[in-house]
Amino acid sequence: MAAKHADVVNIIADMGRAGRVSAAELRKVTGDVYRTKIAFLREEARRAGRDPRSIRVSSVIFSIFLVDSEATAVRTAERLAPVFETTPDLVLE
Repeated sequence: MAAKHADVVNIIADMGRAGRVSAAELRKVTGDVYRTKIAFLREEARRAGRDPRSIRVSSVIFSIFLVDSEATAVRTAERLAPVFETTPDLVLE
């Protein structure tokens, strides 16, 4: 449907259950995953009679947090860990 009607498509990778990001799934996110999804979108647009390049593609980018102390890093990791269904130690990696 997006290939036929959308002007912008946000490409995401499978991340786990709704409202959470699984660390195991996050590790699977690669450039190849995105390229495959974008290629599929563009091919479907072609099949729908659209110029594939007329669809703008967006994505989610994960950020790095820079903090001023180890204690702040630990507190930040403790807050982020539940979102990613992991431990603070893994967030700090």
